[in-house]
Amino acid sequence: MKVDRADPRWAASLSTAAGVLVLGWFAFVKGVRVPVVLAGSIDGFPRLEVMKRIRPWAFTIGSAFFDQKFVPGAGFREQMASVLDYLGR
Repeated sequence: MKVDRADPRWAASLSTAAGVLVLGWFAFVKGVRVPVVLAGSIDGFPRLEVMKRIRPWAFTIGSAFFDQKFVPGAGFREQMASVLDYLGR
C-alpha cells in the first residue's frame, strides 16, 4: 500500500506517536488529531498571527531571531521578548 504522507490521515494513523513533526505549511494542523509542531518560516508578526489562529501544539522560530525580523536592530533576547509579548506569554 502506498503511503501519502501529505494526507493528514497518515499522521493520525500513527497511534504510537506522541506527536508528529511537520516541516511545511499550516493546513495540516486542522486535519489531524495528534499534536503538531510546525518548523520553519515563522519570520514576522503576520506569521505569528497565523500561529495564534490555528493553535499548533508548538512551533519553532530560528533564524528570524538572528536576522532581527521581529525587532530590527535588537538582540536575540529582545527578539524573543517581543514574540512572547505578542503571543500574550
